[in-house]
Amino acid sequence: MLRSIATRLDLDLHLMRSVKKFLQSQLTYGQYHQYMRVFCLRRQCHFAKDVLGVSKSRQRYRDVRHVKDEETAAKLVQAILEHRKDPMAPVVHAEAGTGLVCQELLKKGVTSVIALYSTKKSMAEYERLEKEYGPDRFRSIQWSMLNLRLKLTNAGAGEGHGNNLYSRAEAFVAQLLHQKTRPGSCYALFNIGAKVKHEHYEFLFYILRNMPNDDPILSQPGVEFFFLAHPRFKSKIEFLANIEKATFSTHYSALLAAAYLLYDISFIAEFGANSFDPPFKTTKAVQDPDWVNPNLRLLVKMMLKKDIESILPLDHHVSFFMFLRQLYTKKTYRTIPTMEMLVPGCGLRMLALDFTMMDIILRTQPERLLLLYKHMVQWPEYQSSPLRNFILQKTRGGIDDWPESDIKEN
Repeated sequence: MLRSIATRLDLDLHLMRSVKKFLQSQLTYGQYHQYMRVFCLRRQCHFAKDVLGVSKSRQRYRDVRHVKDEETAAKLVQAILEHRKDPMAPVVHAEAGTGLVCQELLKKGVTSVIALYSTKKSMAEYERLEKEYGPDRFRSIQWSMLNLRLKLTNAGAGEGHGNNLYSRAEAFVAQLLHQKTRPGSCYALFNIGAKVKHEHYEFLFYILRNMPNDDPILSQPGVEFFFLAHPRFKSKIEFLANIEKATFSTHYSALLAAAYLLYDISFIAEFGANSFDPPFKTTKAVQDPDWVNPNLRLLVKMMLKKDIESILPLDHHVSFFMFLRQLYTKKTYRTIPTMEMLVPGCGLRMLALDFTMMDIILRTQPERLLLLYKHMVQWPEYQSSPLRNFILQKTRGGIDDWPESDIKEN
């Protein structure tokens, strides 16, 4: 009987493959998938996808990136703990991998470790850690924390809304951290980098875009952020710091300029790109300076500046990002004429701020643009300007679409 069932399954698989090949040969890509959606039952669609399968290489890049071995995990954890204000304070591992980093944190005495994961691939390892160290020290929670679009879309959803599970998970993690963190101390968030193309930009964007939203996790005083970044990230931060004297040109974004202005950033350790699975890409970009080594990844520590309210209040951060992005789309243009397009009639006011007609956006210090923004929001011309209308349009609906090009930057 088992043999007959197996034979039948083989015939079904062969038939499904034959039908699939025939349809793909006769229909376009869009027509084929429309046919599958309209004429196939859900179960049959899943079966067809299973027959097609996902190649090992594609599956590899869908999985969360993690450290390859215990030695790398130990080196990484040691660097993090050495640069924390309170080494034993709780750590949240966003998009946790196989559990090696969490295990090393627990072995080093961290009081509480929370592993956030989106796939169940490492569930057995998480259960082992929870059994070994107890739920008071280790918790694993299935929550795609970095899905900021889901968070902002559901910000106004009612309690009965199905997707409000995101908010519930967020509140639960925030409650755990509040219970586990000692007075006068604070916790840390760590991320290796889940997406192959985006690397650290997804985590960086999540922090900068979500920090102003009274986030129950990010917005607590003293939160420390640790993540792995391409050496190119360091070169761009250094470029922004010495933009008038820089001897090389580079591509940079509003996201990077905002991080440079509003956060304290330090580079605390180096790791081989192949020490992780899947390994980081090691191709060198044309605009990279000679010293940038794509075979390395840097461990970055980032914290919101202590005097942030005097630099730029949190409720202005998103608008400031939008302002920077509108300017940086025309980096090679002169600063005053570009601003005149965004805020008509502002030229004379900019001259009073020591801008000249010879200033180029590419060579303008980010600090001067921050000063310009802080004055601009008080100008009468700004209140009816195309720039203000654009910012309101993009931010009122929750998630805005402006950061896509910045996130894709590597």
